[in-house]
Amino acid sequence: MINGMILLLQIPLIRHIHSPSPEGKPSQPTKHMKVVFNGQECDVVFSQYANGRTAIRLTVDGMTYGMATINDPDMWLGKIQVLIKNYSENEGMADALVAAGIVEKQEETKLHPFGCSAWICKLLVNP
Repeated sequence: MINGMILLLQIPLIRHIHSPSPEGKPSQPTKHMKVVFNGQECDVVFSQYANGRTAIRLTVDGMTYGMATINDPDMWLGKIQVLIKNYSENEGMADALVAAGIVEKQEETKLHPFGCSAWICKLLVNP
């Protein structure tokens, strides 16, 4: 509670992921990965939302620096696709993940109700 206000944080349910490769074969977890976002070198942590979608979180010294993905249950995504939040404090997140070889941009989309920008991306690594 801060100044009499209760803050609710959305933290994805963390599970180890063994998702199929694009060929449908079981994959091995990705080795330790890093990305530079807003001039800060971050560790990439993969987890899974409760509905099974891949979540990507950036950490520095074990502390969350930013949540790269968002989970919009109303949006259809393929098994190797993620939705990258690319607005507000995450502006430039999609480009940072592309530069690190983690995702490939496929289509920019607007999220309702405010029309915020997000990228549907193909996951290039096995989480």
